[in-house]
Formats: sequence, C-alpha cells, structure tokens
Amino acid sequence: MAREGALWMGDLADYMDESFIIAAFRALGEENVQNVKVMKNRYTGHPAGYCFVNFSSDQAALTAMHKLNGKVIPHSQPPVRFKLNHSSTRGNNTDKEYSLWVGDLTPDVDDFALYKTFGSRYNSIKTAKVIYDPNGQSKGFAFVRFYSEEEYKDALTHMNGFKGLGQKPLKVSYAVPKKQHYPGMYIHLWITVNTMNSTGNFAAANTAATIDANISYGETMAQWDWNVPIDIKKTNKEYIDRSEELWQAIEKARWSFWEDIKDDE
Repeated sequence: MAREGALWMGDLADYMDESFIIAAFRALGEENVQNVKVMKNRYTGHPAGYCFVNFSSDQAALTAMHKLNGKVIPHSQPPVRFKLNHSSTRGNNTDKEYSLWVGDLTPDVDDFALYKTFGSRYNSIKTAKVIYDPNGQSKGFAFVRFYSEEEYKDALTHMNGFKGLGQKPLKVSYAVPKKQHYPGMYIHLWITVNTMNSTGNFAAANTAATIDANISYGETMAQWDWNVPIDIKKTNKEYIDRSEELWQAIEKARWSFWEDIKDDE
C-alpha cells in the first residue's frame, strides 16, 4: 500500500536506528522528517535493512528524495549512500504513469536539478532520475515520470530543446518500458548479401541472418535507437562462420554414428 508523505530507505547497516537516520536527514537540512520506522525480521527480531521515513507532506518527501538520493549518509562507517524511493512506487500502484526519456544531460545535472526544472513547469511530476554508471558518472540521460498524460505530452513537445538545465539543450522523447531480462535473445533479419553465381558474377541474394542481440530489460526504461548502422559484411561473415561450424558438427555426428554402428557389428 502507498504511504502518503513517506520514503522507503534501503541498504541500512545494523547500527542505523531511528535516531541515527533522523539525525542524518537533519544534518543535510531536511527538517521535515516527522518519524522513522526501521523494519525488523519478524522471526529473528534483527533489522531487515530498510525503513520508512515519514515527512510532513508528500511534496517534502519527494523533494528530499531527489535532493539526497545517492549522497553519502553523514557519519556512516564505512560510507554508505542514501538509497531512497517514494513509497508509492513500491508494491502495487494502480495509477497509470507516463515516462519521458531526457538526454544530452551534462555531468552537473543531478536528480534534484532535473526534478526542480520539470516540477516548476508541471504539477504531476512523480520522479526524476538521472542514470549513472557503476563508477557514479552520469550516463547523460534520465527518466521523468508523470501522472498526467496531458502534461506528459506537453513536456514531450515543449521541453525538447529546452535551455537552462546543464550546458546543452535537452533532448526529450518517449521512453519504452523494460520489464524483463531475456539473455541471448535472437533477432531474425533479412540481409542482402553479394554472392558469386555459377557464371562468376556477383549477384544479390537475400539470406536470413540470426543476430544474437542479447537484449536486456532492466528496472527502469530505455530509449530505443533504430538508427544504429549494421556492418553487413561483418554480420554475414559471422553468420556464415556459424553455419559452417554447425554443418561440420552435424557431419561429424553423422559419421560418428555410423562408426559406432560398425563397431557394434
């Protein structure tokens, strides 16, 4: 169930009790924290590694999340970063959401700056999330989630090319949800290949090529770019090499079968 005005906070160390967490928020200027509930394992009684932080309002909770997410928790040893989520985004939430992909972000743009920029123009902003690599470097794109379809469509048009956030104009487009992970997914393509015919001339022929795209679906969203050029020569060579390997394996298995039959006789 959604908790109005609350944040979920994860990756807690055992020593991080209610008083420690409240002090950590207030040390970074968040005075709107009303109370904290550290969750415990019902069987062992030990801390479960997460808690709920309740604020004076839902807006205060959202602002704190975007301002602090990813920053180091004061006095944590070893240093641990805030891992925050708006509680209404966890569990079952039936409200429909609309997501935008925002690109061309410079490294100085963080969640809070992105949230303020879109939130100052649209009232239905739910979250704004810059995507970082494992080293903590911005990948240059983010996702902004809306409750209102009208505002979402307006932002899609009017925020594209927007200047004033970071050092470059924004690029805005639809975001496609990623829901599952399918390692080794294969895409079947028809590719035109130059082949030599019996007269010694080259002729175009269509051949079915299977490309291992290894498409992954993560927790967030992604922009699909269909304009990536395909190296046809390289793709076809790999396809032919795999075909030869498969043919050789089949032939070897066939002769091995007859050799085994002969030995049995």
